[in-house]
Amino acid sequence: NDTAFFVHSPAVMIPDTVVVAIGLNAQQFNKDLILHVRDIENTYEYYMDPIVSSFRPLSGPSIGGTKISIYGLGFTPRRDANGNPDSKKNKMWVRFCDPDSLEVLSQETQVRTEELSDDKAIWYTPAMRTGTKALLQLSLNGQDWHNAPLPKKTYSYEYYESPHIIKLYPTFGKVK
Repeated sequence: NDTAFFVHSPAVMIPDTVVVAIGLNAQQFNKDLILHVRDIENTYEYYMDPIVSSFRPLSGPSIGGTKISIYGLGFTPRRDANGNPDSKKNKMWVRFCDPDSLEVLSQETQVRTEELSDDKAIWYTPAMRTGTKALLQLSLNGQDWHNAPLPKKTYSYEYYESPHIIKLYPTFGKVK
């Protein structure tokens, strides 16, 4: 492609924002669009890895739809000019993968803005086969994934057979 560059960002030790410049001859680089201001078009932000301290529940029915509460720190690292979490820029995606092969088991789903804060996120499980053990992964940019296994285990969540009501008896009763 002669209209795009694909590069890997170098590792850094602390979170920061940097201006990206391109030079075709290692001498002359493109200039910032506005002097001394970080332009959206050529600004890259480094963030600390989010930390998952816990989540619950740890299992649910194979039909999916279980509400998972994920707790931790650093879920909304991008800040506005006042230093508050920027709800327009902060995003989180969650998915399940196989704990051994890391093969993706479910499509990543974006956490709704109103269900994302710096220390909590809400996500709803997809349907899976009964007995599936899955590793929870989350991403703040849709590309770099962070594993959240249970302590002393390689997986995060286990699916059980969805309960079925075969018969209900009696089907009515008095008010107490």
